[in-house]
Amino acid sequence: MYDIHCHLIYGEDDGSRSIEESIEMIKIYKSIGYEGSILTSHYDESRYLVTSEKTIEKMNLIKERLNEEKIEFELFPGNEIQINENTIDLIKNNKILRLNNSRYVLCELPFLTRPLYAEEIFYRMQLEGWIPIIAHPERYKYIESDMGLFNNFIKSGCLLQLNLSSLTSKSLAPIAKELLERNMIHFVATDSHQSKWRNPNVKDELDKLKALLGEEKFLQLTTTNPEKVIKDQFISSAYDKVIDLSDKVGKKKKKRWFEFWR
Repeated sequence: MYDIHCHLIYGEDDGSRSIEESIEMIKIYKSIGYEGSILTSHYDESRYLVTSEKTIEKMNLIKERLNEEKIEFELFPGNEIQINENTIDLIKNNKILRLNNSRYVLCELPFLTRPLYAEEIFYRMQLEGWIPIIAHPERYKYIESDMGLFNNFIKSGCLLQLNLSSLTSKSLAPIAKELLERNMIHFVATDSHQSKWRNPNVKDELDKLKALLGEEKFLQLTTTNPEKVIKDQFISSAYDKVIDLSDKVGKKKKKRWFEFWR
């Protein structure tokens, strides 16, 4: 398995606080079967400005420590980008990073207010040959009343990444399962931040995911699609496989889980 969203870079945002904590997080990753991760520190002009230069510098220092301790774990550069009108230029000027310098861009949206500008920015990204991956859609408040917005994003070629921790969150689990049921999720990730708070130990969530989806779909979300990002291979948004959105979010389905993946 590979993670495409985490905050292992230390001392730059609200993620790891030291190189020692980053190593401890990696040990947790390995204990549950992860082989590597893309490092996606925040680039958010209102909070954290973790540049490509800083990301690569810290990533190389972590790699050196891993070599010293003889720990095998692959690291790849990236950013989690709070998108705005400057995003395209920042990427083109190598100020911030696409995921492992691939065509894929991890994008964060506002949590409370529907982003009226997102469609235009995603369209401009795609003109550059990039594919937006929308981080943790289940966490955006407006999805509860406007799931059609994310359906439209998928229709335009965007991909969606679910946080594994949402599957065991009392408040987020219903919408997380709804997104999975409707075939709207292309990746799951840890979005891990520290060794204690929001740590990478998502074993229970992975077990839950596999029980819900079955082995084939589980591997697609945790391994196949993440590897395609790292290798810069194309991933279809599979819009034609999205389940009908006519009924309300959270409405109980008559179908059993496995039937959605047939």
